[in-house]
Amino acid sequence: MSRWTATALLLFLLAGCARHAPRTNIQLSVPRPTEAVPPARVERSSTQPAASTSAPKPGEPVVKVDAENGVISGRVCWEGAPEAGTPGPRLRVHPANQGIADAVIWLVNPPQGPMAPALELQLLQREDTFRPHLQVGRKGSPLKLLSADDRASFRASGAADFSALLPRGKQLLRTLDKPGLVEVRSELGPQLPAYLWIFDHDYFAQTDEEGRFRLPPLPPAEYQLVLWHESWRGSDSVPLKPVSKDLKVKLGNDQGASIHWPLTARD
Repeated sequence: MSRWTATALLLFLLAGCARHAPRTNIQLSVPRPTEAVPPARVERSSTQPAASTSAPKPGEPVVKVDAENGVISGRVCWEGAPEAGTPGPRLRVHPANQGIADAVIWLVNPPQGPMAPALELQLLQREDTFRPHLQVGRKGSPLKLLSADDRASFRASGAADFSALLPRGKQLLRTLDKPGLVEVRSELGPQLPAYLWIFDHDYFAQTDEEGRFRLPPLPPAEYQLVLWHESWRGSDSVPLKPVSKDLKVKLGNDQGASIHWPLTARD
């Protein structure tokens, strides 16, 4: 076989193999953008105690940090259904939120400083009832006694001591110059007494009809609060007895405190 013939035969064989060989598709791997990796799930160690989720005991106040700097505020509420014959006749519970009206809250250890001016208080007897039956004020407040009945009797005891008998349309002025609780009763009938709380500082409040209260701003410190209500226990045969409760609240820098303060028949 000649050299030319051998070369031609080799080219023929190579062309035949190319026709019968399978085609191979070559794909280039293009790198994708880096995807965000989800954070790893952190499992709590079996040796690490979980946060306490226990509910407060019945009748126990709950204090939460509030954003209103230096202000102690909150709500006094009735906890549970009032039992028949247990709450006093002046227990006013709001139908929507169980808030208790006419509770008094004040600080035992208020900061020292000048007080706001003392404002006049008025106490009227109408239809053998003192109106309003509860008031709060500052030391030095003048108290104006008024009568809408033929005769009205005012007998004060506690932080004030006086007695007055007024005919219809007359009035009398007395000054409440001592801090503390003043109880005013009538010597003409068995009507319920009126109460006046007098303070020698500005850090006190009387709850509104929804049970809410708010004290003036305070510097950071630990404070002791007292809650007082003239009575939520009593009946026609059991004398009414004012009840008070204490609570300590600590205010940090740029912090306030919000209090949920429940009262129950057990109190």
